[in-house]
Amino acid sequence: MPFFIDFIANLAAGWIGDLLTPYGMTGFAIAVAVTVAFAIYWHRQSHKAEKLGMASWPFIFACFAIAAIAIGGGAFGLGLRFATNENKGVAATSPPASQNDNGPIDLYTGKRIAPQPPILDHKLNREEAQYLIGAIDKLNRLSTQIASLDFPNGLLPPTFASHVYPDGVDRLEPDAIDRFLPIMSAEMKDFQSAFNAVVQIINADSAFKDDLSKIVGEHYLDKINGCVSEYFGALQDFKNENLDKPSRTLANSVVAGPVRRCEAAKQGFLQWRDALPARLKAARKEVESYL
Repeated sequence: MPFFIDFIANLAAGWIGDLLTPYGMTGFAIAVAVTVAFAIYWHRQSHKAEKLGMASWPFIFACFAIAAIAIGGGAFGLGLRFATNENKGVAATSPPASQNDNGPIDLYTGKRIAPQPPILDHKLNREEAQYLIGAIDKLNRLSTQIASLDFPNGLLPPTFASHVYPDGVDRLEPDAIDRFLPIMSAEMKDFQSAFNAVVQIINADSAFKDDLSKIVGEHYLDKINGCVSEYFGALQDFKNENLDKPSRTLANSVVAGPVRRCEAAKQGFLQWRDALPARLKAARKEVESYL
């Protein structure tokens, strides 16, 4: 019996669907016109035979029954339509849950902040995760110290103070380089100490060196040490070759390249320094998922 009911319902649904097409509506209109014409013809023939025809109670009841069914179907259709429109309104004002979970909203732009991609590109076991958590905690303590660094204070001076001699030539004082080198070494001390601690944490266990390097990101230590060593080396060579009358202009041209490279390294360091706390926080959350 349920199969028969489903069959009839599906047949009726298909028939109604066909009726709603342009061809179906045309056919339905023709069928209605033929039915009306037949009813009028039937009434006239019944009247000639002295019968009530369309004035009979069976015909009247049949018409009212069809009308009631039609009105009920129309009312049911309107209810469905209003319910569909309300659901569409709710869907338009409330994005799907999958979109709500895509990250926080930027309060300035109103746009959704895209989630950060994973830092580690492989899975960890519990022991590895525990080791990395300990290393991240050590790096977090160092990041507070690194946040106060500005490599180095004053960076490398682009020019040396000049001294005009009685002969009118603007030259470096003979001990200018000797006085400057110790000052720069002192300014670099705290900076290099903090970064040496970072490198020690990364290299503490060679098995995790690559993972910790990804977590820390590029810290520009090699670039900074490289340009500083180049700077000091250029000054030492210049000093050895110009002991008596060092030219200020020539000295500044000798260190111009290292200074330019150190400026670029400084900008990279500042960006890394400011992003480090958030990077460590994201890495810790990612590693914790393996515990």
